[in-house]
Amino acid sequence: MQTDNIRVVIVEDQLSTRESLKYMLEDMGKHIEIVGEAGSVARAYELIVKTEPQLVFLDVELTDDNSFSLLEKFEKPAFNTVFITAHDEYAIRAIKFSALDYLLKPIDPTDLEGAVNRYLEKTDGYTKKRLEVLIHNTNTDNKTNQKIALPSAREIYFATLSEIIKLEGEKNYTTFYLNNGKKVTVSRTLKEYEELLEDFGFFRVHQSHIVNLSRISKYLKGKGGYAVMDDGSKVEISVRRRDDFLRNLQIG
Repeated sequence: MQTDNIRVVIVEDQLSTRESLKYMLEDMGKHIEIVGEAGSVARAYELIVKTEPQLVFLDVELTDDNSFSLLEKFEKPAFNTVFITAHDEYAIRAIKFSALDYLLKPIDPTDLEGAVNRYLEKTDGYTKKRLEVLIHNTNTDNKTNQKIALPSAREIYFATLSEIIKLEGEKNYTTFYLNNGKKVTVSRTLKEYEELLEDFGFFRVHQSHIVNLSRISKYLKGKGGYAVMDDGSKVEISVRRRDDFLRNLQIG
């Protein structure tokens, strides 16, 4: 747990949001030192280089460009990032794929405190790689080439979507089965990943399973049937989802 002052930069082009965020941070009493504010990509780059912050609150859309172009300017970013965004589904999904943190406007003080606490409790050394995944995903139109960060108890594994064969959920945990035989268990629900991956060729076939449609080798008919995956495993299809599954399988 960090006890020294956290050097913070706020990058937000709306003055009212910037002032509100600054007030909430100062009111938190968590050894936070706001070392600068910026409202544009150009000014933010100069400020970050000069002040060397540990934590940057970064609006996704700025007046002169978006925040992803700002991050691309740093070959080895030494700061952590909490994104600020309106209800931008594209941006939120890209951030979630990278296992990065974000706050929705208008910023809720409880959500802000949660983001600061997560920063204080987690210094996993994967900041640069997470940002690389974010930038990669925003620069590619190939859905199967998208990357996703899978934070387990011991590491963060970075996989392309095409590597994933299936997902299995149990309570608040999801296990990813990859084409190299590796299994990665993440402390997030299957429902969260269903919402995140549904536009990328993944389909929830059962209460406990999501499959990568491009990783199915054959379908075995039955009451609901079974999907035989590339690794030889069989996944049961629920009767309720069978017709939708078969329609999606033809598309996928």
